[in-house]
Amino acid sequence: KLREKAAARDLEASELRSALSAAELQLQAMNASLQGEQAQSSAALSAAEDRVRDASNAREECDALLRAAMSTTEKTKAAARSFLQEEEKNTLRKALVATEEHREVTASHMAEISELRK
Repeated sequence: KLREKAAARDLEASELRSALSAAELQLQAMNASLQGEQAQSSAALSAAEDRVRDASNAREECDALLRAAMSTTEKTKAAARSFLQEEEKNTLRKALVATEEHREVTASHMAEISELRK
């Protein structure tokens, strides 16, 4: 009778060890799966961080290009204003010279007319 009880207990212990082994294997599989998912999540996070960094760098480059374009535009406007002012001065000088020449010719004609009247 004791042997039967011992054999039953041995059988029960063996079954429990088998169940424990199966549970440990299942736990290891779940742990491996979790580690795989964690690695995938980590890789996805790293890729997202790279994209954010790339986008930030691209924005900084765009901002720099915009500042350079605005600076060039201002320089171009200043150069155009300077050119137009110089052209205006040249036109006024030419007009003054032409007016002076016209005045001299008119004075010469007036002198000739005065001489002819005498």
